[in-house]
Amino acid sequence: MIKSISFFGGVNNNEGKEENGTMRIACKEYNGEKPTSEFVDMGTGTVYYEGSDNLDFTNTDGEQMITYVFNTPYEYKGGCLVLDLLSTTQNVTSESAYVYFEYNRIEDIYQLVSRNEDSPHIEEWAKPNVQFEYTNNTAPLISISRDSRKAVLGYTPVGSVAPIKYVKVRNQGASDLTISKLSGVTAFSLMKSVTIPAGSLDIIGLRYEPNERGSYSEKGLLESNGGNVRLLLQGTTYRQAPYWTQLEVTQEYPLDRLLSDLGAKRDTITALSISGNLTSNDWSTLRNERYSLPSLRCLDLSTSTLPDNYLDQYGLFDYSFFQRLEQFALPSNIQSVNNLFNCTSLTKLILPVGIEDAYNTKFPEQLTNLIIFAPTPPSVNSNDLQYIQKVYVPENRVDVYNNSWEWRNKEILPITDEILGGAWTPGRRTVTIRQDVVYDANNYPKDSLNIKISPDPNKGYPTVSLESDVPLLIDTLILRNELGYRNAYSEDGLYDESESYYSSFINHSVDAKLNVAGYEMQLYPWRWNYLSFPFDVPLADLKIEPISEYDTNPSFIIRYYDGNVRATNGIGDSWKDVVSGDVLKAGKGYIVQTDNRAICSIMSDTEQALHSFMGEQSVKVSLDTHTSSRIEDQSWNLVGNPFPSFFNIHYIEYNAPIVVWNGDGYIALSVKDDDYALRPLEAFFTQKPDEKSDLLFQPAGRQINSYIADQGNLRSSSFFSRRIINLVLKGDTYTDKSRVVINPEARIEYELTCDAVKWMSPKAEIPQLYSLDGSDRRYAINERPEGSGRIALGVYIGKAGTYELALPEGSIGQSVILKDKYLNKEVDLSLKTYSFQAEEGTFDDRFELRLSSGVVTGTEAPEDQQSMAYAQDGNLVVEAPAGISVTVYSYTGVPLISHTMNQSRWSIPLSTGFYLVRIGDHTYKVIMH
Repeated sequence: MIKSISFFGGVNNNEGKEENGTMRIACKEYNGEKPTSEFVDMGTGTVYYEGSDNLDFTNTDGEQMITYVFNTPYEYKGGCLVLDLLSTTQNVTSESAYVYFEYNRIEDIYQLVSRNEDSPHIEEWAKPNVQFEYTNNTAPLISISRDSRKAVLGYTPVGSVAPIKYVKVRNQGASDLTISKLSGVTAFSLMKSVTIPAGSLDIIGLRYEPNERGSYSEKGLLESNGGNVRLLLQGTTYRQAPYWTQLEVTQEYPLDRLLSDLGAKRDTITALSISGNLTSNDWSTLRNERYSLPSLRCLDLSTSTLPDNYLDQYGLFDYSFFQRLEQFALPSNIQSVNNLFNCTSLTKLILPVGIEDAYNTKFPEQLTNLIIFAPTPPSVNSNDLQYIQKVYVPENRVDVYNNSWEWRNKEILPITDEILGGAWTPGRRTVTIRQDVVYDANNYPKDSLNIKISPDPNKGYPTVSLESDVPLLIDTLILRNELGYRNAYSEDGLYDESESYYSSFINHSVDAKLNVAGYEMQLYPWRWNYLSFPFDVPLADLKIEPISEYDTNPSFIIRYYDGNVRATNGIGDSWKDVVSGDVLKAGKGYIVQTDNRAICSIMSDTEQALHSFMGEQSVKVSLDTHTSSRIEDQSWNLVGNPFPSFFNIHYIEYNAPIVVWNGDGYIALSVKDDDYALRPLEAFFTQKPDEKSDLLFQPAGRQINSYIADQGNLRSSSFFSRRIINLVLKGDTYTDKSRVVINPEARIEYELTCDAVKWMSPKAEIPQLYSLDGSDRRYAINERPEGSGRIALGVYIGKAGTYELALPEGSIGQSVILKDKYLNKEVDLSLKTYSFQAEEGTFDDRFELRLSSGVVTGTEAPEDQQSMAYAQDGNLVVEAPAGISVTVYSYTGVPLISHTMNQSRWSIPLSTGFYLVRIGDHTYKVIMH
């Protein structure tokens, strides 16, 4: 409900003198439309006031603020509210007079001005400073700016979805606004319902998903409980056929970085396609002499966008860079274009789907054919079309153009694939893919092409998949991976890998052909990367180069793991350098490190290499035997993922654990128990069981990302007779994990098929957790029978502080009792975590697991101890019922202190040493640190 409106206003004569006059105030509300002269007729609104303009007003710096209070508050229904404000002089005058309003920055307010008898028109440069006073109203109120009510969603092929277009929506009401649907459209839709709190700004996502070829312009009604708004939505299935060189601009990869990465290749580029949301900096980069692209003659921006009104402000063809272009496809959201007469080389021009105004465009003489993606004919001066002979328009809009007054005298033809590409595509093209693409029998490219799969941090992991019976011809396939920094900080997952991005290729077609393939890997300095290549790579063919011309030439080191040295000497001296002349063997693992940012690349056309990308069969990775007197040191192998994709370890036919590097240390994984996807090219350790000679990777395990779906159908019945206890050790910064598996069919001794020895982190500050057997062997995975139900736990503490032992979040089931033998405390980890303090060092005698076969319901807990004694912050702490006597003895039995409990807790400072504490009939050993 609007209580009043206020606005600056007045009438000046030609001498600039303000004088009183007559004011008329009328209102009319239009449902969902934008204010244009086509439907705003003066005098059609409801008149609320007519008389002197001396309403309630205040004077500020000589300006008059007029306020009108409605007799009955105006009920606003959420449409487009038009205020018809008519101001005249008090007396008839022959002098020039004008009405003026002060500027207003509220984006949803626009000024339509009418002088004399002219039709009202929008003053883009000025907005009236109108203010509203609302009554207390609990209703929501939808608000979308006029500019945002036209949304160009750009390009997508038939059957696909264009990048989501986000539109800002403000709730100017006093309760939650729910936007429920977009009605009245066929090719566009609302991503999902959105609820916006009162007074808040949020975004909605709009989808463009065409079912037929053509360009679309549809008016959709955005429906909400706070009013409806009409949106004009546009999209097309047309684009300039991509040129040989393609670049996709993202926030992470602006144009200057992409061009910089090309290095000297920039000077040879003749045709370039650029996609993505270009910023003003990207646009400036095109005109930057440093990136002058001297050979460029064809520029395709048909799948890119520019900031709104950017070209309207800064022009387009005034720069020599654009004047030498022969072919140019404009960004999809450009609404107007002019001043083409300087483009004397232009022979092909594509006006985009969003174009509205080409009225002042002087089309050059040599430009005889014009391609327009817009579904609605843009306005144009017919005199500027004198050299244009043919106009190619969307096939579903030919009749619209033929019936247009400005275009009807030209030969109007439907756009074809040939007119978009054909002779204009210079030879075989390269397609850069930054998202998931599936080629099937209907959409695969018919010409031979080069494919580069390159990740975009804003879009996740890109994948190219070929369905069966797709005869795609690929000349060169390049997969790019950015190997960032893994770390073990993540509590819920195995590790944090936010800086790494991978590409995948999955082939299901026996008819597809590939000539050359390889990888590009971006490496960061001073980080070990655990890599395995699916084909033999002579060291001389491994190229490690600076990322850009501004990076220092990198030095690098590559090492392999000598399992025979490990078997002979134990852990500690098993890494050996790869030397000049060596060959990196397929399936084997290596570690690589550089001292500067670098690109590591390998390319091959060998049958082995091509089969690793295109093969549909299972892959065997052989394992070596290394005998040792210590079972935990025998037969260690560093091997890797043989497929150019993520791989689900449940599809490895193998019966022993594997060990992966997490950036700070090692994680042992079971192919039976753990949901984990190997990354492309990822290397891992495994200890070969005596009866195994290889790992068998089934092609069904290939994945486009690291997500693992439910694997219940892959697990045998024996899986469910095992009890898995996952344990977590958490410090302030780092986390480590360990596992105990109770299996009545397992042996108490170390078994290669199910146990995993603990690999300690090389970083001294990282805490470590493991279980122990009777020979003090440390386990990361300890699969054993229950036995006595008591299992020793060991911890390594790299930094003194407070730590927690816990089960992973969400764990439910049987009781797991943790005993702290130093403090004589017990806690059920299935109910709560255990917090403790520890100094630096290794503590293999402090903790013990005590297993209970009963199921904890969530309200049950182990029976509380009646008394306990422990050390805390230099104090001896005794917890016992009141009235019980307490005696503290030296370790040799000399009584030192006697006390009777008068409360349930008593503490007393003691010096470092060992003490015996007798509480009633029980005696405890306490160690003071």
